[in-house]
Amino acid sequence: MKLAVFSINRIALGLLKSLQENPNHEVVLFVYTDLHTEKFHKDIDAMGYNSFLYKTKSEQNNTELLNILIKNKIECNIVASFCELPKIIYNEIFSINLHLSVLPAFQGSYPVQGLVYALNNIDQDWVEDSKGVTVHKITGSVNDCKDDDILLIKYLKQNKSRRIETLLKKLQNLGYRAINEALKDKNEDQNKDIVIPKTKTITPHIPASHFYYDTRNKEGIFKML
Repeated sequence: MKLAVFSINRIALGLLKSLQENPNHEVVLFVYTDLHTEKFHKDIDAMGYNSFLYKTKSEQNNTELLNILIKNKIECNIVASFCELPKIIYNEIFSINLHLSVLPAFQGSYPVQGLVYALNNIDQDWVEDSKGVTVHKITGSVNDCKDDDILLIKYLKQNKSRRIETLLKKLQNLGYRAINEALKDKNEDQNKDIVIPKTKTITPHIPASHFYYDTRNKEGIFKML
């Protein structure tokens, strides 16, 4: 299955690293925006993925990206974090589908276990119909779910947020490790590794969807939107 990954932070790199466990999935395109820092651009280049810079204020850019997806026959678009991409991506172009087969096996210490937990504990009545609420369409079946299509709501119940926080932290650290390994391979003479920052504990009663990883923050903490 050919995949396109969309994200605005390093959490996506953590999912990319975990996807390497499955040889049946090929990451064809990594889409990032002009909202990224220059350092993030360099990190993506070091990873060696085919990337596409999405210019948030360009209508022509939308058509160009759509053509690339069609040309490469990409079967699945993944949003690898709970962060909000430019609104036009969600509302006008892409139906963001995440097929369960793209996730690693749900065992051991895989970070996606938090996602499975979230899917099984969704309260679909607890949804705010307001700006910034993102609905992801999950294609596949999860445990005892009756329908094949499940709605994953960006905003989860407050008492369910702890597991999502754990997921985000693990994906974030996986992303840093992936960058670190890529830079080692690219330059064997490099003596200093990228330091994985310590993530401060997020207050459990605040939904994790209210946080994003700020690449400009050297302490590696989550901040509120």
